[in-house]
Amino acid sequence: MQSSLMWYCIVVATFLLSFSSTCDGTGHSVISITSYRNPMNRKQNGRCCDSFCLPCEVYFKICLDSESSDNNRCNLGKHTTRVIQQREKHRFVIRTQFPFTSFGGNIFLRLSAFDEDHLEDDLMQVFKKRIMFPAVKRNDPSSANSKKTLQLVGPHMTVTVEVAVKCDPHYYGSQCTTKCIPQKNDKSGHYTCDNLGEKVCNPDWYGKDCTRQCKATAGVFTCDENGNRRCVGNRQGPSCMSCVRNWFGPHCSLYCKAQDNEEQGHYKCGSDGKKVCLPWWHGSECRTHCVPHNDGDHGHYICAAQNGRKICRNGWHGENCTVYCIPQNNDASGHYTCGIHGNKVCLEGYRPPDCKDCLLGRYGANCSMTCSNSTQNGHYDCKEDGEMKCKEWWHGPDCLQYCVRHDDSVHGHYECDPRDGSKICNNGWEGTYCLSMKKK
Repeated sequence: MQSSLMWYCIVVATFLLSFSSTCDGTGHSVISITSYRNPMNRKQNGRCCDSFCLPCEVYFKICLDSESSDNNRCNLGKHTTRVIQQREKHRFVIRTQFPFTSFGGNIFLRLSAFDEDHLEDDLMQVFKKRIMFPAVKRNDPSSANSKKTLQLVGPHMTVTVEVAVKCDPHYYGSQCTTKCIPQKNDKSGHYTCDNLGEKVCNPDWYGKDCTRQCKATAGVFTCDENGNRRCVGNRQGPSCMSCVRNWFGPHCSLYCKAQDNEEQGHYKCGSDGKKVCLPWWHGSECRTHCVPHNDGDHGHYICAAQNGRKICRNGWHGENCTVYCIPQNNDASGHYTCGIHGNKVCLEGYRPPDCKDCLLGRYGANCSMTCSNSTQNGHYDCKEDGEMKCKEWWHGPDCLQYCVRHDDSVHGHYECDPRDGSKICNNGWEGTYCLSMKKK
């Protein structure tokens, strides 16, 4: 796999010169010569470049190699400048392609200065330098630690060089071999890159290239590192919308396991997780057995679904609904209601067990009239229709007023009013006891 590398090489002298080498995604280097100093204007052999030691017509040849500065391979880049004048600012770019694996942490720099002549150019100075770099930082600001500042000193020329090594954009790792280009929500992926060159998936995207979408739903499922759904709680299925065995309800939070024994009960489980009793079993735990009947051997009843209690059919009473009783209110059948055990309960005023005749002291229609010849209640006898008949000398509506008529000078001369027992004087007599004769 090919990757890329960036070198920044700054050579300080009198003139400004910039050199860079790129390799289209595999590696590149940059060298900037800002000035050089040759105060004697002399060539390498010590002679003047021109008559009277006028300023030399200087140009440079730059060679970068990954193995040695003693060859002319320049596999990391090379360039030859034109003549550089005093105070001239000059930049240029050269491009060459090379695999990153050819760089093992060393850069061999050969910087040659020439004086341009009409016949043959004269070599002024050659600088050779091996520049060693530690492992490249992973595309973070600390990469600046890889910068090297070198001073190249020759007999007639001094050059200061600054070199820095850094991975190209989108390349990471100690050998710049990890490539990561952020993708913005397209078919290539959905991710950014961290400072290690690792892909960081955008929210809800997973997988090696972050191409698998998974949106976690609280209480339903989460997503693993590959974007697979991981059901939570008691859920299962591709969409995590069904419950695992024996769990029910919208949140799969209700547990129910079908049973058919005396200890746990007799039931199956409904879709909502509630117990559904098996046939003839009733109650919250389905432990009460009840089979409806309507015959003389077992009784006449249905069963309450809530608790299995026997509910007697119409007209039947008792523990097993074997006693028949229907309320009546007529002279032929009787006048009664029915108790919980099916016994006749006479209506008010009627005498059990048949509830056809009035109770003692009750008379009239529906036995609604009361007549009891008790001295506590009065002094009377009861007629067949329940009407009171006062005994002799007793009067009033309740026969409580005592009055005996007289016609003598000892007791008086009067009759008794049957309505209230008051004295009614005979003709010619007056007074409280009718003992005074009326005046003519």
